[in-house]
Formats: sequence, C-alpha cells, structure tokens
Amino acid sequence: MDNHYHLVVETPEGNLSKGMRQLNGVYTQTYNRRHRQVGHLFQGRYKAILVDAEAYLLELARYVALNPSRAQIEAAHESRVEAVVAAYQTGGYSYQQIAAYFGVHFTTVGRYVRTASRAEAPRGQKGRGRSRVR
Repeated sequence: MDNHYHLVVETPEGNLSKGMRQLNGVYTQTYNRRHRQVGHLFQGRYKAILVDAEAYLLELARYVALNPSRAQIEAAHESRVEAVVAAYQTGGYSYQQIAAYFGVHFTTVGRYVRTASRAEAPRGQKGRGRSRVR
C-alpha cells in the first residue's frame, strides 16, 4: 500500500474536499522535498464514501484496520490464487470475506482452497472427499 491510504474521518462541516486537498498537498510537498523527488505520490484522486449507518461504519473501520495485513498477504505471494489460499489458511477470514476482498465469487475461493489442499496431500491420498460405498 505505498500508493494510497485509508482514513475514516468525521466532518461536521461539508469541507472534506478542501481538507483532503490540503492534507495531500502538504504531505506530498514535504515528502518530495525530503526525498528530493517531484510529482505525484498517490494514485488517482481521493474517494469519499458517506457512512450513514453504524453497522457500515463498523465494517468500514474493520476494512481500514485489516487492509495493510491483507496487502502484505497478497504481496507475499506471487499469484492471486496463492494469496486467496494464504488468506484462508490464516483462519481469520471466511470464504465470503475473502471473495469480497479479491473480487471473486465465494465458490471460487472454495475451489482454490480445495485445489491447494489436494496438491499438498501426500501421494496416494486425496483431499477430504467423500467415499463411495457400493
């Protein structure tokens, strides 16, 4: 996450745009001076989302708090599939949460996890499939 950041901000007045312009401008100028660089630091413009329900605020705060961890998990793995499986293996996320984060259907997460567990199973053993009785 070196090209963006997340904030949860409450503004009693409708001046968020002005505040974000000030924050990004001052920070960028200071950073560029300190590191002898020029140009933009952040990717694109800021995105503001109006939070009008407490339940959504809690989910948003959780997302912001967990985002750096999720970014590290994804960066530590070469492929998206490996990142999905690693997120599941932490035990901290459900299929639905992982699917929402990676932008895939939850059944895709299940398929990735099953495929990975079969690949890790010792020779001669299959994953935890169902046995057939004849």
